[in-house]
Amino acid sequence: MQAVLGSILVVALALTGLVASTSPPTAAATLAAAPIADPERDPAAAAAGLATDAAGSADDVPEVGGAAVQVALRLSESDRFAQYSARLAGWVADAQVRDEILRTVLAEAQRARLDPFLVLAIIQVESSFRPLAVSSAGARGLMQVMPFWAREMGAAHADLFTMAVNVRFGCDILRHYLALENGDLQQALSRYKGTPGRLDYSRIVIDAWRHWRRDGVSV
Repeated sequence: MQAVLGSILVVALALTGLVASTSPPTAAATLAAAPIADPERDPAAAAAGLATDAAGSADDVPEVGGAAVQVALRLSESDRFAQYSARLAGWVADAQVRDEILRTVLAEAQRARLDPFLVLAIIQVESSFRPLAVSSAGARGLMQVMPFWAREMGAAHADLFTMAVNVRFGCDILRHYLALENGDLQQALSRYKGTPGRLDYSRIVIDAWRHWRRDGVSV
């Protein structure tokens, strides 16, 4: 219990500088959470953790952090950014909103050392890219964050409909669960959904992630 509370406190500290601002944070900000093994620096540890083959079987899981952060940097280049903004047009008609979603996801994914395509996949499954989405259970925004998380993180008055706030909360919550599950993405996603041990949601997100990432790796 102390370890879990300690992880929540770390996440709360990371949020301190955001809730007073609506602009996406810089990618230089970092979250002091347990890192996922970087295949470039520690290939043995990475191989023992998450699979890196995005085109593998349904049970394979692409790599979460490390080299995947470089994908975010490539996607920030103007031509690739425009490509993915256009791809989002199927969900979001307003080009300005699409660009804000992408810039926010890129910044927060880099900060939390998460693959930006994973974050996009979660948003696709959770809210279909609707910033003002509200579930029947009361989850809010792009990443469908429950209001109790704001209280747990010491930011009770945070506006979960503010895009930058919502995506930072979502990324930090997922990072917390990845640390709790020792890097097991499927179990971490099941916790994110609020259904620990049930992997149906995890497989849906990972399938969406695989589609986003396969195209992204090839550009």
